[in-house]
Amino acid sequence: MKKIATVIPLITVLFAASVIPAAAVPSRSQTVADPPAACLDLVTKLSDTVKKAIAPLTALPPDPGKVAAPLGDSLGVLTQMQSSKCLPTPPVSVPTPPIEVPVVPTTGFQGPEQCLSAAMNLFSIVFGILSKVVPGGGVPDVTKLLAEVTGLLKALTDTLAACGLPAPPGGLPSVPSLPTLPAPGLPIPAPGLPGLPAAA
Repeated sequence: MKKIATVIPLITVLFAASVIPAAAVPSRSQTVADPPAACLDLVTKLSDTVKKAIAPLTALPPDPGKVAAPLGDSLGVLTQMQSSKCLPTPPVSVPTPPIEVPVVPTTGFQGPEQCLSAAMNLFSIVFGILSKVVPGGGVPDVTKLLAEVTGLLKALTDTLAACGLPAPPGGLPSVPSLPTLPAPGLPIPAPGLPGLPAAA
C-alpha cells in the first residue's frame, strides 16, 4: 500500500505537466523583441550614404576621390545603429576585479547568433574600401572598387536579414555597370547629338 500511495502523486504530477496548454510556453519569436522604431530610419540613412558612395564610381569619368566622405558617413550610421540597439556590439573583457552588478532582464532587441558576425563583417568591408580611397591610399582601381562595393551591398543585405532589420523603402541600391569610354582617339559625342558616324 505504501508503494502505491507514493506512485499515485507522481502520476498526477506527470499528467498535469502533459496537459499544460502550448500558449503557456513562450515561443522563440515571443522571446525576441522587435527592433526599435528608429532602426528603419537608420537603415534608410545607411542606404542613402552607400548610394552616394556608388555615384562617383559610376560617373563619367569616375571620381574615386569622392567616395571617402560618404563611406565615412556610412561608418557613422553603423555606429548609430549600434547605439540604438539595432546592431549588436562586440563582446568586451570582464573588468578585473569583477564588479557585482545586479542582473536586470533586458528588453532590447537581440538578433540571432549570426547577427553579430554579419555586422562585424559589414564593418570590416566598409573599413577595407575606405582604406583604399582615403588620401595616401594610392590610385585605386575603379573596377576593383566597384566589385568591393558589390560585396558591401551583399554584406549589408546579409546583415539586415541576420539581424531581423527591415529593408529601406524601395530596397537597397545596386551597382550599375561601369560606363564605357570611347576608344582612344575618338571624340566624345556632344550631349543631345546622335552617336558617332560609322566609319567609311
